[in-house]
Amino acid sequence: MNRLCIFQMYDKDGIVDRYVLYLLAELRSVSNRLVVVYNGMIKAEYESMLKKYADNVYIRADLGGDAGAYKEALNKFIGWENVYKYDELILSNDTYYGPFVHWSNIFSAMEKKSELDYWGLTKMSETDDTNRSEMVHGWFSYIPRHIQAYFVVVRKNLLCSNIFRDFWNKNNLGIAGSYKTAVADFEFAFTSDFEKAGYKWGTYVGDTKYDSSCKNNNFPQCTLHAGELIYRYQCPVLKKKAFMQIDDIFLHSGHEDLRRGMEYIVKETDYDVNMIWENLLRVYNVVDLRESLHLNYILPIDKSSTDMKSDDKVIIFNMPYQEQIEKNFTDYVAILSNDTPIIIVVRDGAEAALLKEKCLATGKKQYNIVVYNGNCFFEWISGQEKILNQYKYICVVNDYRVEKRESILIEETFKCNTWNNLIQNDDYIENVIELFNGNSKMGLLAPSEAYHARFFAELGDTWSGCFGETKVLSKKLGLKCNLSIVKSTFGYAGSFWCRTEILTALFKKNFNIEQWVTTEFEEARRKALYRILIYMAQSAGFYSATLETAEYASVANVDLQYLLQKLVNRAQVEFGSREFVSFINAWRDKQMIEFARKHKKIYIYGAGDYGTGICEILQKAGVYVNGFLISNGQKKLSIKWPISIEYISDMNFIDNIGIIIAVKQSSQAFLLQEAQKHGCKHIFCI
Repeated sequence: MNRLCIFQMYDKDGIVDRYVLYLLAELRSVSNRLVVVYNGMIKAEYESMLKKYADNVYIRADLGGDAGAYKEALNKFIGWENVYKYDELILSNDTYYGPFVHWSNIFSAMEKKSELDYWGLTKMSETDDTNRSEMVHGWFSYIPRHIQAYFVVVRKNLLCSNIFRDFWNKNNLGIAGSYKTAVADFEFAFTSDFEKAGYKWGTYVGDTKYDSSCKNNNFPQCTLHAGELIYRYQCPVLKKKAFMQIDDIFLHSGHEDLRRGMEYIVKETDYDVNMIWENLLRVYNVVDLRESLHLNYILPIDKSSTDMKSDDKVIIFNMPYQEQIEKNFTDYVAILSNDTPIIIVVRDGAEAALLKEKCLATGKKQYNIVVYNGNCFFEWISGQEKILNQYKYICVVNDYRVEKRESILIEETFKCNTWNNLIQNDDYIENVIELFNGNSKMGLLAPSEAYHARFFAELGDTWSGCFGETKVLSKKLGLKCNLSIVKSTFGYAGSFWCRTEILTALFKKNFNIEQWVTTEFEEARRKALYRILIYMAQSAGFYSATLETAEYASVANVDLQYLLQKLVNRAQVEFGSREFVSFINAWRDKQMIEFARKHKKIYIYGAGDYGTGICEILQKAGVYVNGFLISNGQKKLSIKWPISIEYISDMNFIDNIGIIIAVKQSSQAFLLQEAQKHGCKHIFCI
């Protein structure tokens, strides 16, 4: 079979990851000519990599997405006279991982369906839900049944037809516009236009049990239930969007199957799952990965294997509070094996002498008592590179003391949440090490966030006013990570297990942590040090997760269900009985309308699908919208209302002007920074 393949890709950093090179090698195996169209700027070394796989590599402006790239390739780069020489045309992009079986096997299977004129891997079933646009702004209230366009094969009969060529000459195709318009003009139309003309289509993955005759019940399975498509229906790819934790998931499920899908890829295929992790950890926010893959490990406190004890770990106790030292030693240090290497950091020599006596009395063999009078414990860690590099894994447990006005029970419960979930006993510690050994891309384990007393409020504000300092710290440490102020964070208790290489950023000699902390911003910077840890792991090429004992998890699950039910019961008084997405949107819309009514003028930052949806809500509530705002360099698109569209740099913000940021969550952080940079002080993110 004589095949032409056009592969479109884009990367914000101009990089080509290993998963793409593997994908190209697989496409090369079933294609006589492979053409790569790269949207945007690419670094020279990565362009050279592409040329090892492709016959041609074309670099173009990032306009019109994959449709724009295909259109220009067919009409200009390749030319129709050359396209017609082939029996099949493959159109593929880089928005998925795989294939988990060789393309040759997939094409052999599809050759048996000779009646098809064009085919893809997966489909979206017809959806007709007029309430959906109310619940999820920017979504479609109607979606036709169609091939999902990330991978499509067109056979000779359709390829050489006039209707196929005419499709690519449509003026609106591949033109920069809203995401919603682009999907409708290309992905929806690609299937429906040719189907209406009598051409037949199908997909490699057939109907599933989730394809419903009730159109309201259909959903995009390759993103909202990707795991089961792989392990039950043999889908050979995994869409990257599946790792974006979005509220839509809870319209249908708890997103419980994605992790099963990843486990299936590891155990049942030859695909190197590290290629997925490399891209995820470079591009995604680690919070999305924790939420979408449910990276929370629950371990027994009894030994789960008969392996010998590991000797490549060290436990560091930071005990700055004199009145708690004896109790900490009795409750946590004394119960550990005498062979376990421990380091105890205290504030003065008398405390050190006391602990040395206790270590001798209890038979400790590998211990080191350190006196550190500095202002920042992490500064001490940064000077221990030689010692810590002797170990593969490090556990840090930081002591905690309540303020005088607080109950001592708050302190004890916090330690139950942190110390117990990290170093419950020797068997539990061995289970932690075994967990690390079995997950090569896992770099840091932290206890789940406390939810009692004043810690409950932090669940709604996990940055606790220190995002700016955390971002500054990430730059000073030279981290490559994805921080976002509109994303919550986790793992900020200051106690954790990690691979030693994750601390490499702290070992940099040109940055004094203690000097950085000791300023007027000391409180925020101390919080930033705790919150930077999971991003240090990401920069080193590892994901982070939370860790609980089975005993603690059983308690926390009931507690959190109780707290959630209390919140929902109280909220239902105002919003009625709703499912999660509708409830969250109703609550948000109420807050947004109240915000808008407090300001003399209101502008919506974002003139796309989200922006126009928000405008409708405000207008129905009787709120006058003064205009839309867009970032510099963006094209001013036509909208259905007689409302102006202005560049944010042209605005003169005064105290009584409010901005509503109305874009998808992944873009909100940038717009928030732009609005603040141009002097806007009153901002609401949807």
